[in-house]
This record gives sequence, structure tokens and C-alpha cells, in this order.
Amino acid sequence: MQLMIPNKNPSRFFGVDFFASLYSGSHHSKQFFATLQEPFQTYQEGAIAPKVNLLATFEHELKNKKKGSVIGFFQNPDPYPTIEKDLRLMHEALKLIEEYEMGVFIETSSPLVERDFDLLHRIAKNQSVCLFIPVGFAENVLMERFDGKDASSLQERFKIARRAKEAQILTGMMFKPFIPFMNDSIDNLTILLNEALEAGVDFLYPQFVLSFDSAQQKAFYQLIGKEFPGLKNIYMDKYGTKRTWATPNASELKKEFVFTCKKNKILYGMKEIVHHIKPQRLEQFSLF
Repeated sequence: MQLMIPNKNPSRFFGVDFFASLYSGSHHSKQFFATLQEPFQTYQEGAIAPKVNLLATFEHELKNKKKGSVIGFFQNPDPYPTIEKDLRLMHEALKLIEEYEMGVFIETSSPLVERDFDLLHRIAKNQSVCLFIPVGFAENVLMERFDGKDASSLQERFKIARRAKEAQILTGMMFKPFIPFMNDSIDNLTILLNEALEAGVDFLYPQFVLSFDSAQQKAFYQLIGKEFPGLKNIYMDKYGTKRTWATPNASELKKEFVFTCKKNKILYGMKEIVHHIKPQRLEQFSLF
């Protein structure tokens, strides 16, 4: 079993060198869609569970990696599932990352990450550390339809960001998903932007395009037919069975997003974010 997968495209994914996941299973939303710029986009059925012999395997793989490499934990599944509270596997993995002098990138919406802020702060003294928190829905009721009833609320996610900044950890907000005709309004974006700015985060990064495989699209249409029946015909007429969906408001959303980021002097392009996280990374690329 291989826990760490090399990132073959260093111009994406926030300067991560190796993708890692300690748990099997998937984030609840992945049964319906992914966003285009995610390393793990497919849905894996079954309960969230620890992988076999993972800490020994993780340490063995770390020993063979270059010091300073950034290990990335993305949200499929979330690296801090509910069972992490008792198992503490992510906590032990971070201790190994510190021991072997690696950097770390974490995408999570779980308050459990706060338990590891002291450890992340220690790692950041010598290596790259960055925490990203995904937000997409200004309304918690709508968010629960896609993230699940156990998902942390919007307010909890911004609390995580504020506490991370208090712990002197580089922190960003990842704006996703934007679902056409549902939460892709300027009003929804403005609420998220204002809250993120108030939290004092270092970076903002949006993902305006949804991605589907055939199983995800079938599940998405089933959910829409049940929960939002008025939208199903609109989606069928506009997108049909296309595997990528860009919101019709993408240009307006990007304009508002970029204007707000520039006005408030906050980083938002992938190139700039990576150079801030890893100043030695010199690849030339941009978000838009």
C-alpha cells in the first residue's frame, strides 16, 4: 500500500510535493461532484476508516523523501474525520513529519485540527506549513445537503481560521463549490469574502468549475430531483451529461473576487500563494 503519491504538476495544488491520505472512504460531497482543481475527485463508498498499518508505512515512505518536501492532506476524505478524535492518527503523522523535517499542507473543515496547532506551529519554524479551510455556502441548511449533517457550520469554519491565525499558522480559505443557479450569486460570494477578510486569512482561492464522473452525475441529478425539482430541467437543458460545469456567473464572480482581493491586498493566485508558502518554488503559472 502506497500512502504518498507524487504531485506530477508542481504548478498546481499549492506547492504540495506528495499527496497523502491516512483514511479510506470519501468526503460526503464527492458522491455528487468534485471541483476541477482537486487531486482526489472520485467517490469511494464505505465508512471512513484508517488504512492498514498506516503509521509504519507512512514513516517508511517519509524516510525516502527529500527534506523540506511538502506533504499534502486534501479533503477526500477530510484528514480529520470524527474518528480522528480517538485514533489521533493525523496527530501522530504530523509528529513524524516534524521528525523527518517535512512541510505540510492541510485542507480540512474540522475543528479537530485545532488540537494540532501547537505541533503545526513548531513545524512551521523550519518548514512550510499551510492550512486551507473550504467554504462555499453562506447558508448552513444548503451546505448540509451536500456536505452532510455532520459537517461543521460556516461559523465554525471561520472560527478555525481565526484561531489558526492566532496560532501564527499560514491560513487560507478555499471557496468551493459554486453550484450553478444555487450558490453562485454575488451575494453568496460577498458574504464569504467579508467573513474571510474579518478572519484575517493569508490567502483566498476559488474553484468555479464542478467536475463529474458518471456515478457522481447520476447521484447529483437524483438529489436535485428530490430536493430541488425545479432545477433539474434547467440543468438538463444547459449541461446535460457534460462532465464539467462552469457557472454562468463565473466572469462576474471572478471579477468581484479579484477586485476584493486586490483592494484588501490578499493573495489569490496559485503562483503567488505557492511562492509565499515555498519561496524557493520558481515555476511560472497563474490562476486565471
